[in-house]
Amino acid sequence: MLEEHFTKAGVVKKASLITDRNNRRSKGIAYIEFKEVASVQIALGLNGEKLNKAPLIIMMTHSEKNRQVRTLVTGRRLVPPKSYPPSTNTHTQKPMAAIT
Repeated sequence: MLEEHFTKAGVVKKASLITDRNNRRSKGIAYIEFKEVASVQIALGLNGEKLNKAPLIIMMTHSEKNRQVRTLVTGRRLVPPKSYPPSTNTHTQKPMAAIT
């Protein structure tokens, strides 16, 4: 039912409903992953629609928000990881004496 509702926005790649681990009841949170990135904006437009008589609150995950900001800033979809300088820690561990 959840996956069917979001096919209005595009092809759903994965739909995960979060449940309580103790009683297996839904926590009312779900993650929907779409095949096309453009489907995310369409899905956001479904905010407020009802599913099982309950209004939906639709938000992007933090990872999707970060991806969009990164795309806007760099103009690229993927950004290589930052390289960090080698450690400047001068503390070296002295070898332990062997016990014979």
